[in-house]
Amino acid sequence: MLSVKKFSIICDLDGKILSFNHKCENFFKLLKQDVVGIERIYNLISSEFVIYFIDKFNYFKNTQTDFYHVSVILNNSISINLVLRKKNNKKFIIVDFFDSPNVLIKPKKSFLNSINLIFRSKFTLGSILPFFFSFFISINNFDDYSLSITFILFVALYFLHVSANTFNDYFDWKSGRDKINVDYVLFSTGGSRAIDLKLISEKNMLYLSILSLFIVSILGLILIYLRGFLIFYLGFIGFFCVYFYSAPPIHLASRYGLGEIMHIICLGPLMTYSCTYALTGSSNLDYLVLGFPFGLLITCCLLLNEVPDSKFDKISKKFNLVVFLGLERVPYLFSILFLFAFCIILIYTLFFNYIFFVFIFIIIPYFLNGIKHVFNISLYRNSVNKACLFSFYIYLYVGLILILSSILNSLTYFYPW
Repeated sequence: MLSVKKFSIICDLDGKILSFNHKCENFFKLLKQDVVGIERIYNLISSEFVIYFIDKFNYFKNTQTDFYHVSVILNNSISINLVLRKKNNKKFIIVDFFDSPNVLIKPKKSFLNSINLIFRSKFTLGSILPFFFSFFISINNFDDYSLSITFILFVALYFLHVSANTFNDYFDWKSGRDKINVDYVLFSTGGSRAIDLKLISEKNMLYLSILSLFIVSILGLILIYLRGFLIFYLGFIGFFCVYFYSAPPIHLASRYGLGEIMHIICLGPLMTYSCTYALTGSSNLDYLVLGFPFGLLITCCLLLNEVPDSKFDKISKKFNLVVFLGLERVPYLFSILFLFAFCIILIYTLFFNYIFFVFIFIIIPYFLNGIKHVFNISLYRNSVNKACLFSFYIYLYVGLILILSSILNSLTYFYPW
């Protein structure tokens, strides 16, 4: 039996609906003026297909081809074609709805992909990379190495970061900021939008946040017992920042740059100092200072993530650093933070016998080639995705280089030349 097309919806690469005709209005029981430029295609389909659509749109957004086609069955009577096209040098996606299945492909439900989106797993590297750096940079101080402490610390840091992400999503939704923001960029910036996409309810997002903190609390008590009461003070600072970064009445993210300063400290020096202390039972100033490159570079990512939301953040009185300084100053602040991070690494390379940190120079050509995306971020919306990916990979590459360098430095301790 031939498939008969019922109607089509045209979207941009972020899933925002650009065209919604009378047939669409009748089918979805929605008015055109309430949908075009406001709703995303993900909001019109069943939650079980959201992850599949997100994966396909993400592929469309990053592919270099000008045409791509994929089909999917929604139910026994409706199937969909997703068609990527290019016109006037702009890419868009046509979502064709058919009244009978024209393919025999049905997307598989993916629990792991849903969890990955809700947890914002990519951004947990903000804790994972400093952890591994701390482990390898302090390995020569392991007088009483404990695999159990290493595992407990890793899991605690992971769930602490997850709780920060989920609390942020919960409070942004509850406060109404996410509800009024119709101009977000989903794939490479900011929050997960998991509540908006109906992957999880508002209440369950709160429960998940509390559960994550509960897990951290139990593991933290074990670390306090094993390593001493200093862990309590370090953990308390972490708890305070994780919760009040997003939560009222303090809401650090709205305090004219305090949220960004918190990121620099908590995901930088506080992270490396706490990790080395928990792993070895002692720490020193070097491990504190060497955490700053991680904190500075993850804050570079945060700054660019704030850019696409800045218009609605200003409306909702979320005065983060981008809103406070203005979009035009973001590229310069990004460059300054990167240079500070680079200078700290360079100083330790030249004067403190961390000779393998010299590998950081590998990143310079990539930085010089990609910084143009950051300087275009306030001019062209399509530069937002490129700039955010660039900042993420800068953080990832620098983190991996520092971890590799710390491994080599530790090897020279055990096997001197």
